[in-house]
Formats: sequence, C-alpha cells, structure tokens
Amino acid sequence: MESLEADFRSFADMGVEAVELELTTLDLMVGGRVVPERAERLIALTRQFDFRHTVHGVVSSNLRPGGLRYQIDAAKALVEFAIGSMRSLVQHSGLFADQVFDGPGFEEREREAVFELAEFCKP
Repeated sequence: MESLEADFRSFADMGVEAVELELTTLDLMVGGRVVPERAERLIALTRQFDFRHTVHGVVSSNLRPGGLRYQIDAAKALVEFAIGSMRSLVQHSGLFADQVFDGPGFEEREREAVFELAEFCKP
C-alpha cells in the first residue's frame, strides 16, 4: 500500500486522470475472499486522489477442473468489491506462457466460466 500511495502521488503530479488497479498484487484477497480491513484501507487511499479507477480482474485464472469453482468464486468476490467500490472492472480470459491447456474441452470450460461471470455481473 505504501508504494501504491507513492505511485498515486506521482501520477497526480503528472496529471493522470484514470488508473487501473491490479488488486491481487495488494493482498486484498485471501482464500478467494476480499479482506474487509484491507479493502477499507485501499478505498481510503483511493479517495485521497481524484482519479477514475478501474480494477483489473483475477489474472491467474487457469480454469482447470480442479480449481475452476475456486477461480470463479474469487473472480465474483473481486467483482463485488470492484463494482461496489471502484465502479468498474476489466476481466478477461487468457493464459500465462507457462500454463498448459487442460486437454479437450478447455476452451468450452473457459467460455462457460467467463459467461457465468458475465451473468453474475448483469445486475
């Protein structure tokens, strides 16, 4: 958080109007849930600056069968925080270079998971 505050001050000095936050690097979530005390600290920090904020969704989603439910639940928790506190969220699918496709049906599971998340976001 301390380095984020320094970054925000630097951005403000540059005249930046909008920032996208990668919240998973701030230890905001533990076990797929947002930690309220950490969220409150982040919200207090963001209110000190006149930026528009966008939250970047869970990047490390690999949508493998063993962790699929956990990944979707973690993404939903982040959605609830982002929409409620920051007003917008960017979530997309994708893989890191070293991730391995999990055999047949991977792309279909990925589509279904992203669709489930989109349906969750509708309201």
